[in-house]
Amino acid sequence: MNQKRIAVSINLDWPLKRYHELYKGIQEYAKEHTDWLLVWDHFPEQRLKKCKTVPYYDGVIGRVKYEAYDEIKRLNIPVVNTWATNAIKDLTSVIVNFEKVAEMAADHLIKKGFRNFVLIDFRSSGTKQVFFKGFMNKVKPYGCPVKRYLISHNTDMVASLWNKFNDDFESWIKDWKYPLGIVVAMSSIGPKITSRCIESGLRIPEDVAIVSSGNDLSFCEGRHPTISSVDINYFQAGYESARLLDMKMRGEEPKEKTFFIEPRAFVARESTDSYAVQDKDVQLALRYISENYDDNIQVIDVVEAVDVSRSTLERRFQDIIGHSIYDEINRLRLSSVKRLLIETDMDIKNICKESGFSSSHHLRRVFFKDTGINPGEFRKKNQSSSS
Repeated sequence: MNQKRIAVSINLDWPLKRYHELYKGIQEYAKEHTDWLLVWDHFPEQRLKKCKTVPYYDGVIGRVKYEAYDEIKRLNIPVVNTWATNAIKDLTSVIVNFEKVAEMAADHLIKKGFRNFVLIDFRSSGTKQVFFKGFMNKVKPYGCPVKRYLISHNTDMVASLWNKFNDDFESWIKDWKYPLGIVVAMSSIGPKITSRCIESGLRIPEDVAIVSSGNDLSFCEGRHPTISSVDINYFQAGYESARLLDMKMRGEEPKEKTFFIEPRAFVARESTDSYAVQDKDVQLALRYISENYDDNIQVIDVVEAVDVSRSTLERRFQDIIGHSIYDEINRLRLSSVKRLLIETDMDIKNICKESGFSSSHHLRRVFFKDTGINPGEFRKKNQSSSS
């Protein structure tokens, strides 16, 4: 039996996490379940145009452009699209749930006490409306003011656009109210904003806290301050895309046309290491929890550190932050657990100790309530993409 040849149409010449992790996921599925020959071909239509009846490729996966789709349809080749803004309706697609990504970014800042927001996205981004919708879903119930700005994808490539961005930024900050939470839709925007903020004398994170999405390390950790980000599971997107293509190549048609990949976790860094809370007691409580959650602290420890009555602190904490002191402790512990499950091979017993849970049983119970799966399943689903 001849080896199946699969065209992988992804921008691998760009050193961006979303492309290379996507390809890793495709490779992993192919290695585990098929004997595919994966061919990186950013323009598969060029080879397919030469085919009369027998196609050069047995399947196509990735960024499916109109030119390629015409040839794919003509030759009846199974295809799965991974391009979030593809306008071709008759395609099986696996895309990131950018609405949930934006909700997670906004949620982190809200729980830090921020109530003034700025959202910055690329003008040409096909997902900007979905991202904006997710952001507003989270902040609207709080009645928070939001300013939205769009910039060019080519801002740092064209001198005139770079000058426009700098001029626009000077205009933007005249209307900003501090403390301010900024969410940028892509990791690559983050350093542009942090640099301009610092140049303008703004303190990060005291005046301005910044969150990006995508968690591309070259942008998020390449300079100080490091930038907090929503980690997107592009590996899982690639793996799922390959699974669906395999299904279609066996003659099975997926029940749905579009499959969404949920964001994996929030990665907190220096750019959000602050709390925008005017109430000094609540601010002190948040700081104490942030610095001691991994030391098996209880609510009573937080109360004693702040030195007010428990009922008063719990009431003010709930009113300002929107959830209880106990929930805040568990939120930070769960964030630590997820990070350790993804980034290390540490066993549950040691993760429990590192994250401040009193027992493995307690960890598993809280983790399942939050995610709907147990820690082992979470690690299996997510860890491969970080390796």
